[in-house]
Amino acid sequence: GWGGHQYAAGFSVSRSNWNDVHTHLEEALSSMELEEPEITALAVNPEDIAIDTWKEVTTLGPFGNGNPAPLFFSPRREEDQLLPLGRDGRHLQVDTGGARLLAFNGREAIESAPRPGGWIYRPRLDYWRGQERLQYVMDYVVVDELP
Repeated sequence: GWGGHQYAAGFSVSRSNWNDVHTHLEEALSSMELEEPEITALAVNPEDIAIDTWKEVTTLGPFGNGNPAPLFFSPRREEDQLLPLGRDGRHLQVDTGGARLLAFNGREAIESAPRPGGWIYRPRLDYWRGQERLQYVMDYVVVDELP
C-alpha cells in the first residue's frame, strides 16, 4: 500500500498520460477553497521555558496530525527588536529581550502585518558546537486589528 498514515495518498501514472493528469489536477485543485486552521497557543514567554521542561513535553510526541505539537504565544512588546537572520534578507529574528524567535521566511509576513500584537512560536531542541540549547521558531504573527 501507499503511505504510512491516514493523510498519506499516492498513485502512479504512465509518463505518456502525465500531461493530461497534470492538467486535470490543476483544474480540480485551483477551485478548492482552503480554510485557515484555528490556532490554539499557550501564553508563555520563551525565556520561561526551561530546557528540561521542554524535554519532558517532547515525551508526549511524536507530534503531527492527530497529535499537534504545542504552540506558544508571546505578546509583542515595544522593546522587541527585529534583527536580520541569514544572508539573503528573507529571515528575521525577534529579540524579546530574553530570547530570540527565529522567523524563517518571515520578513514579508512581519513587515506586512498592519499591527503585530504578538508571536506564535514553538520550541525545538538544537545542538550547536556540542551544546544543547532551545531554539524558538516562529510560526505565526498575531495581528491586533485588520485594516
